[in-house]
Amino acid sequence: MNNKILHRDTNFELLRIVAMIMIVALHFNCHGKVMYYVEPFSKKYYYTFFIEYACLIAVNLYVMISGYYMIKLKFKIKKIIKIEMQVLFYSLLIYLLLVVLGQVKFSKTELINSLLPTITNRYWFVTAYMGLYVLIPFINKLANSLNKKEYITLLVILTFCLSIVKTIYPTNDIMNGSGIIWFIYLYLLAGYIRIYFDKKVASYKLLILYLATIAIQIVIRNISIKSQISIVKTYTYTSYNNSWFFTLVETLAVFLLFMNIKIKNEKINKAITTVTPLTLGVYLIHDNKYLRPVLWDKILHPLTYLNSGISVVIAGVVDVALIFIVCCIIEKLRQLIFEGFSKTSIIKHIDTKINTFTVKTCNSDNKEI
Repeated sequence: MNNKILHRDTNFELLRIVAMIMIVALHFNCHGKVMYYVEPFSKKYYYTFFIEYACLIAVNLYVMISGYYMIKLKFKIKKIIKIEMQVLFYSLLIYLLLVVLGQVKFSKTELINSLLPTITNRYWFVTAYMGLYVLIPFINKLANSLNKKEYITLLVILTFCLSIVKTIYPTNDIMNGSGIIWFIYLYLLAGYIRIYFDKKVASYKLLILYLATIAIQIVIRNISIKSQISIVKTYTYTSYNNSWFFTLVETLAVFLLFMNIKIKNEKINKAITTVTPLTLGVYLIHDNKYLRPVLWDKILHPLTYLNSGISVVIAGVVDVALIFIVCCIIEKLRQLIFEGFSKTSIIKHIDTKINTFTVKTCNSDNKEI
């Protein structure tokens, strides 16, 4: 396998877009409370939980894409600062805007929290991802020092401890694959695929595995709902988890499926590379702590679709698409503003200093993308 990838392939950039759409769909189910109030075993129930289990892999995919590319690249302080500025922008702006509009009461504590969004966990994904990112130089050093057998052994042990144990016994809080620990595991898993995995699995087999795993999870949930055994009943609430073993299998199936995709159409490639940089903004806007209840409870009202003649399928598709498109437009405007601001002499000076510091502290022979 050729490890000298000089650009991000559009198949994985497309996967990043798909993953963000999945995240919005998950929030439609969760924050929109659809999954909590849908009538068990109804048609809407099966649709809701098909979407839930189909999209639960989204965060895993996002992290694995980073691991796949970053395992051979050098640490870049500039990227951390760029992400932090983006997070701070939306955290503070949305809070102040909703205060002005009377949707949120002003609080000095909440203002401080909005000024420190990563530390105060305003966005759990960003907090975990930033923790992962600062550890990348050490993770890469570990991964690249292991031979194939040692790497496989490490992944098997981590899979058992962080995923299989928790799946078999959901109430085990010691062997808990979550947050930054789970992100490190996913990063290493994607790194292994990048360095050693050179087999091509047939796409139809991967698609069948993906759909079969979703079906298995729905069956397990149905059994847990009907069961009177307490340990079995816990699967009702623990089976939708990023580290759930079936979710992991799904993640691998979809990741490898997109590895097989080759996009040759230039217009499609251009569209993908235009949208991909906007995806993090979609998350930061629509899942802001203060905007979330306004969006789902006062604007979209997903629960009304469960008791009306409107199809929850159609409503879900429309709401998810609307959120994604509007947030992409807002994020594009922010980028244009920041690009104009970055051309000022002061910002250029700061940028030069950051680049110089990065070169001195993180020198590497690996190429960047």
